[in-house]
Amino acid sequence: MDSTRTASEAMPAATASTADWARAYQALGLALTPLRPRTKAPHLDDWTHRPQAGEYWEGAPAEGMGAIHEASGTGTFDLDALEQARIALDAGGVDLVALRPSGCATEGGFGRAKRWYQLPAGVPLPTRKLHWIAKNGEAYTVFELRCAGAQDVLPPSIYPETGKPYTWQVGRDPWTLRGFPPLPPELFALWRDWDTRITAMQAADPIAGEIEQAVRQTSTGNDWDEVREEIRRRLSVRDVLLKCGATIKGRRVSCPLHPPDQHPSAWLWTPSAGGAEVLICGHGGVNGYGARLSGGSVMLDALALESWRRNRPIGKATAEIARELGIGLSPRGVDAVPATAATPSAVHRPSVSPTWPAPLAHEALFGPAGAFVRTVLPETESDPAALLFQFLTATGNLMGRNAHFVVGADRHPPLLFMCVVGPTGAGGRKGTSWGYIEMVMKTLDSEFPTRQVPSLASGEGLIFAVRDGDPPGDGAEEDDGDWGVEDKRLLVRDGEFARVLTVMKRDGNPLSAVLRDAWDGRMLAVPTRTNPLRATDAHISVVAHITEEELRKRLDQTEMFNGFANRFLWVCARRSKHLPSGGRIDTVDFAPLLIEMRASIDWVKTCGRIRFSEDAEALFAEVYPALTDGRDGLLGAVTARADAYVRRLALVYALLGRHHEILVGDMQAALAAWRYCEDSASYIFGGGKVDHLAHRVVLLLGNGGWRTRTEVHAALGGHEEATTLDRLRDHLVLEKKIEVEMVRTGGRSAEAWRIAPNGVT
Repeated sequence: MDSTRTASEAMPAATASTADWARAYQALGLALTPLRPRTKAPHLDDWTHRPQAGEYWEGAPAEGMGAIHEASGTGTFDLDALEQARIALDAGGVDLVALRPSGCATEGGFGRAKRWYQLPAGVPLPTRKLHWIAKNGEAYTVFELRCAGAQDVLPPSIYPETGKPYTWQVGRDPWTLRGFPPLPPELFALWRDWDTRITAMQAADPIAGEIEQAVRQTSTGNDWDEVREEIRRRLSVRDVLLKCGATIKGRRVSCPLHPPDQHPSAWLWTPSAGGAEVLICGHGGVNGYGARLSGGSVMLDALALESWRRNRPIGKATAEIARELGIGLSPRGVDAVPATAATPSAVHRPSVSPTWPAPLAHEALFGPAGAFVRTVLPETESDPAALLFQFLTATGNLMGRNAHFVVGADRHPPLLFMCVVGPTGAGGRKGTSWGYIEMVMKTLDSEFPTRQVPSLASGEGLIFAVRDGDPPGDGAEEDDGDWGVEDKRLLVRDGEFARVLTVMKRDGNPLSAVLRDAWDGRMLAVPTRTNPLRATDAHISVVAHITEEELRKRLDQTEMFNGFANRFLWVCARRSKHLPSGGRIDTVDFAPLLIEMRASIDWVKTCGRIRFSEDAEALFAEVYPALTDGRDGLLGAVTARADAYVRRLALVYALLGRHHEILVGDMQAALAAWRYCEDSASYIFGGGKVDHLAHRVVLLLGNGGWRTRTEVHAALGGHEEATTLDRLRDHLVLEKKIEVEMVRTGGRSAEAWRIAPNGVT
């Protein structure tokens, strides 16, 4: 609604026709949609884009009417549970008592009021809902902030539950107040920063403490908590639910634990800041899985849910999962290992890919990027990591160079290079994941496909695609000139990255240097030509695909150590599930995501320099030493830009969320995303160090007898990380160089290694 428009007439009389009310609302600038009689449901398909004039209700006087918020420039603050809303908002930094007198207000049944506001021009805000958990485990709505994709019922439509008309509160109608009052700043801040405030508001739920206690009780204080905690770190509730065939919409889940006739719905809940999500199931027992809450509801973490999925007791499932994940320990009393002799059950048996990265942490699936992955994932075999990082890269390219942060004298835009690395053939599902990203990007920008090139054939070709102009001269000779390329955004999508790595090895090929300069934001040039090519302010992003075998074969030591490899995010990807029919992507509703994305892309056009909030800066300062203390060898070389990439990823998350500064939530998401890339790089490039350590361990164990893991660690110098020792152990077991079993040491069990028969050659 135009901020200068005010009401010039009185509110229609109670006896006025529905059509007269509709015309009065149109005079206020509202876009209207018809509602089915005595319901809140729109009558028309595609109602968000089909507002109706007052004449519609001349022929359908019994139908209700609603205001289409995004088209009207309005939004509502809907209080479903007044006292609970007061508590939650207080935790979110908003004083409800101070807010209540503001806004126009409609009333329906049961005394509930809805506040109406005019939103800031050009800022379509997404609809937000806060849910709390009731004692019976069912979630209920505390309050809503409603705009994008939503409509709200207007008087005199009939309230379904009472059969009486909606009304405007006395003195709080848009005619008395001469229009809809502007959205209060504190409510706008809550709306804008929802992702960073929701955890505190959920933690204010009275049952949250009970859930938190149940989470703590899942650790029993015995020797095997370390195993269970490591399993929980590598598994997520969402991943397990998807394996079970559950549908996830936001935080609501079609719970797989009960038959459909029990109306099985459950809720995902984050107990505290930084904690992992758990599942709250409120419709009956689940046969010994999970922790009981009051009111008959049950809380399941990822381990309990995975145990249920396998139909195994939690103890047995723990041992089974630990072996598959290559953790190498078994719980006491479950697949127990004698301390005196090596038996088949005592030997550590790693999975096929024992050091494959743990699943993406849920913190990485933050904001619109996470919404995209969760929207697409149920209908694709693609790896969620491949979906996420390609989406972030493509989105950063769409945003361009205008938004940026500064470190020292360096300007960093939302520009990413990433490479999906996976098995050969269908097992990787690398290439298929791109189609979903391209579909969304084309909807947001129809020119997006024209700013793609299918391969990195040469440095010259890359510069030519974003070249500066060389207008016609004034000389006598005929000179058509070259006006260059105006839009310097370019996305390179190379499905055969192995060929590119081969091309770069040719003497004199400048491709590697051009790509490094593009990532750094420098002018691109090939000075060897008679008429040198130049490109300034180029915004080139790269999405590449390659198999593990080809990458290890083609990427040579030079590119690993000259800064080429560390300008890429390396992302391990493999098939997430089997969908023989290919999924039903045509049934997925992308509208809410597209509304949010379009608003973000438009908002970024007005951005310049983005700074870090104080809290985000403090968090980055805390992790900075770990990000910048370089590792040795190949792995250290390919992860040497960790600090820069964490900040670039945080920038993309912040711009997607339309945050005027990089917030803690953006930084947490970036750190989680980087951890996955770092784990991927460790899996791909860590072999050289493992081979060196393996030789030392074989020499150490060559005299026979058992050595505990602690003794091996000390013999290697005492500074190797636990993940390196895991990788080393798994490598030696697979090569049949050592045997591993659990032995008793002073009452506790410890992992012990010894040379295998024929292990020394």
